[in-house]
Amino acid sequence: MDEAQWLNGETFEYFRYLWDEPATRLAIVFVGGDGAHTVLRREPMLSSRIFIWQHFSRLTPDEVLQVIPLFHGVWEHAEPEDIAFADRHAAHGNFRNWAPITAHVRIGLDRIGRTRVDQEVLRWAFSRLGTSGPPGARGARSDDRFRQALGTPCEWRATRHRDGSTAAGASQRRRPDAPPTRCPRRPGGRRTEASVMSITHH
Repeated sequence: MDEAQWLNGETFEYFRYLWDEPATRLAIVFVGGDGAHTVLRREPMLSSRIFIWQHFSRLTPDEVLQVIPLFHGVWEHAEPEDIAFADRHAAHGNFRNWAPITAHVRIGLDRIGRTRVDQEVLRWAFSRLGTSGPPGARGARSDDRFRQALGTPCEWRATRHRDGSTAAGASQRRRPDAPPTRCPRRPGGRRTEASVMSITHH
């Protein structure tokens, strides 16, 4: 159950009922960000049944170099320096960040017919996420050519209505002969360091 920090006492009581029911034989995993541990601790009838409290933190740079080549085939033969570059400037040890980076890298490689990740491809992928890497880094001119070939990042704009509400929309500036690209979901969102609380029969 994700976002456990937002669950209320009635919901927790229902989960406790399901777990106590012999016919269910189920395990429940509560996943949450900041405050999840405190919320679960407030329910003694629930917290007393929790078998494991597990905190997940960001991957260290060494862990990134070990795990990411196994995460997806696109990183399997990538240079360690390029993986470290991507983590330092965009992923920051967070798997939630590695997922969209990987998706954009795959798109870039497929469109230009390359088979291996390099920093030119990575900078283009960063631009899709709203970051272009370190200022003054080498390869800026080739990045421009790369963006011309693949299209420019989406620009998000907020529109305020007369009633005071706002709505966000994405648009993409590109050359007429550039390939069309669907704009992704709005970038950003809050960062969470998740903890996992699991209930198991033992």
